[in-house]
Amino acid sequence: MFFENGEIQKTATGFISTFLNLWDSNRLDLLQLYTADSQFSYHFDSSHIADQSANPVNNSSASTTWGNYINSSRNLTRISGEKSRMQRLCKGPEEIGRMFQSLPKTKHMLMEHPNRFAMEAWSFAPLNGMQVVIHGEFEETGQPEAPQQNQSFSNSSRGGRGGYNRGNTGRNNTNGTLEKRSFDRILIVIPSPNGSFIVASDMLIVKTYAGSNAWAPKALINNINGNNLPSGPSQISGIGSSPSPSAQPGSLPPDVASKLNVQQQQLVTRIMSETRLTLEFTLMLCEQSNWNYEMAGQNFQNSKAQIPPTAFQF
Repeated sequence: MFFENGEIQKTATGFISTFLNLWDSNRLDLLQLYTADSQFSYHFDSSHIADQSANPVNNSSASTTWGNYINSSRNLTRISGEKSRMQRLCKGPEEIGRMFQSLPKTKHMLMEHPNRFAMEAWSFAPLNGMQVVIHGEFEETGQPEAPQQNQSFSNSSRGGRGGYNRGNTGRNNTNGTLEKRSFDRILIVIPSPNGSFIVASDMLIVKTYAGSNAWAPKALINNINGNNLPSGPSQISGIGSSPSPSAQPGSLPPDVASKLNVQQQQLVTRIMSETRLTLEFTLMLCEQSNWNYEMAGQNFQNSKAQIPPTAFQF
């Protein structure tokens, strides 16, 4: 998780929770968030590496079908013609609503298994809004309400180069089976005059299921399925105030100290002393907290129930 500040964290998490709930239950209710200038597109990534241990039933891209996605997929590495690219970019509630209904019904287990998702959010100054990126997984629970119509995938303006063709897709040209998939979704959200939100841009990437190990530290892989591991033997004390200028970095290995400035060395030494985290996990905490002492303390408190004993000094 990364949030620019506490206000954006509160706003983004609340928005995404509501957004995904409506996406799963009634997508047409989401259209009130899209204006005539709003844009939506998606593409599928069949080259994404599958996590065989996470989902042995659906464990390779070869066994994954993409029939429900291929007709309108806007993968710009394959769609090179300007006309084809624009045809796959939906603008306004009417076009976006049709595209929503052409995609499989889904279930995101965000509330049940939040650690299977990762989110980032920061301010988006050009529109006085915020950009939210969420990574995770979903189960396909039903076929589309309005399946996509067959269309030619070749790029005639370039002799088929860069477009979809039967040689690339094979049996995936038929309706896809219902599967578990990974996804990335990037939204630019701006405040509306009535106090709600407007989705200015919505980009969805659907991928072969790959689990959530990509954003979990290696020592936390055993916690992927939602099992809380015991916290370490100590808890941070005095966190929330500024780091003491007397904290000395002399105990850091030379190869680590050489990559940090004096303030960063002091922060690492102070955090290690107060949390009893190992150097590896202390560096990870500091980097993810933008080298901010107060943020590091908050992040430690928020996640300490999931930190394994191996992350602590013995």
